[in-house]
Order: sequence, then structure tokens, then C-alpha cells
Amino acid sequence: GQFSKRIELSIAVSWGVSSGGVFICGMDSLPAALAAVASSLAVQCGILVDSLRSADALVREAATLALWEMAATESGQVAIREAGGLCLIVRELPGIAAAKALRRLACDVDNEDAIREAGGIEALVSVVDDAHAPA
Repeated sequence: GQFSKRIELSIAVSWGVSSGGVFICGMDSLPAALAAVASSLAVQCGILVDSLRSADALVREAATLALWEMAATESGQVAIREAGGLCLIVRELPGIAAAKALRRLACDVDNEDAIREAGGIEALVSVVDDAHAPA
């Protein structure tokens, strides 16, 4: 079902990130994607950022999680910004993966400005407000 596909996709993305390559694909092409791992950080970021434009919510969520992992390093933070990923991650709010990614990305001063310009501050405040709103 949908849950098992999400787990398989998350495992595949985690494997891709930890093995030095990143890929995102539909479930039907997952085996082929496992064989095709990108080598450079810029290429990896480009693939992930392009995946944030997907109509498939699972693909966008997996890409956001992979970018969160990539944002753990300064070079990853810069590469994500240079690939145009910040505004696309902001669009994934109120998702928790997007909030976590933006938290890491904001460690870079230039990213702070780009997140602000993309409307990230207002979007994050809205997420916090919604979390504290009475049910």
C-alpha cells in the first residue's frame, strides 16, 4: 500500500544519500535508479530540487528529507541554495521535513536572507501558530 511505498522510497533516498549519491524516482523505476547514483553534490542537489517540483507528494517528501540530510553540512547548505531549493522547500511547509530542513539551512547567513525572501518566516510562524491553536 501507500505506507509501504513511502517506506521503500525513504529507504532508497536514505541509501542514496549515505552512499554519496542521491536520486528520486517513481516507485516503478526505483530499481533502475538504485543503479544510477549521481557523484557530485551539485548534481545531487539539482536532482533533489527538481524532484520538489513533482506532482507526487511522496516524491516531494522524500526529496525534502534528503535535502534535510544534505543540509547537515555547510557545503550542502550552499549547494541547496545555489540549486534554487530554498523557495521550493518553503512551499513544502507545513510539512515537518520542510521545517527541519529550513532549520538546518538557516545556519548559513545567506540562506537566512533567501528563506526570508521566499516567505519562509511567515510560513514557519503559521506552522507554529497552527500547532498551538485550540482543537
